[in-house]
Amino acid sequence: MINTDGVRCMLFDLDGTLVDSMAYWHALTVHQANMRFGNLSEELEAQIAILPYPQVQALLSKTFSVPIESVKTDRAYVRGMMRLFYRDHIGEKKEACRILRDAHSRGIKTALLTATRQSVMGEALTRLDLLPHLDLILTPDDYPNGKSTEDIFLGALSHFGVKPEETLFFEDSLYSIELAHRLGIRTVGVEDHLNRFDRDRIREITEDFLCLGESLHDVDPAVFAVCEKEFGRKAYVS
Repeated sequence: MINTDGVRCMLFDLDGTLVDSMAYWHALTVHQANMRFGNLSEELEAQIAILPYPQVQALLSKTFSVPIESVKTDRAYVRGMMRLFYRDHIGEKKEACRILRDAHSRGIKTALLTATRQSVMGEALTRLDLLPHLDLILTPDDYPNGKSTEDIFLGALSHFGVKPEETLFFEDSLYSIELAHRLGIRTVGVEDHLNRFDRDRIREITEDFLCLGESLHDVDPAVFAVCEKEFGRKAYVS
C-alpha cells in the first residue's frame, strides 16, 4: 500500500510507468544502434532504451569512441512507428493506472511528466482512457529537456502550488528518480524489464517500489511488420 499521507499532488511518468511501452522503444532505438555498432551488451541496450535521445548519442559516442555528430538515429522513423504503436498496441500498466485513477477520484492533483511528444503518444492517452484522470500534461513541447533537468518538476509544483514533500512521483527510470529525489520530491519506483540493472539503486532512494511483474520484453514481430508497412519504409541507418 502506497503511503499517501500529506500528499496533495502525484506526478506520473508515461513510458514504463503508466504504459508498457519500453519494449517498443527498445525494438526501434536499440535495433538501429546494433545495425550501426554491432551487437551491444545487454546492459548497454537497457541503458539506451530508457535515456532521452541526446543522452543516447553521448553514451554511444563515449562507449565506441566516435564523434557525437556521427551517432545518428532515424528519428522520423522512430516517432512514426511509435505513434502507430501507441495508437493501436501499447497497453497500460494496470496497477500504476489504478493508483492514478484512484488518486484523481480522491481529489489529489495529478500530472503526466513525459519525454514523449504529445503528437506521438496522445492517441494512447485517449484509447486507454487516461486523459480524464490527468489535471496536467507536460511534454517536450513544454520542456524540451524533459526530465533531464529540474525545470519540468518545478513547473508542475508551481502549477499546483504544492511543495516537494507534498508530492509523490512515480517513475521507472533511475536518472529521473535521482533528480526528483534531489529536489525533495517523494518518489515511488516502478518495475520494468528495462530497469532491472538499476533496481537496487532505485529501491535505495525511493520510499516504495511497485513490483508489477507485467512489463513486455519483446515486440511481436507481426505487430512490428504491420506498423512498418503502414509507416511505409524501414529505418535509414548511416
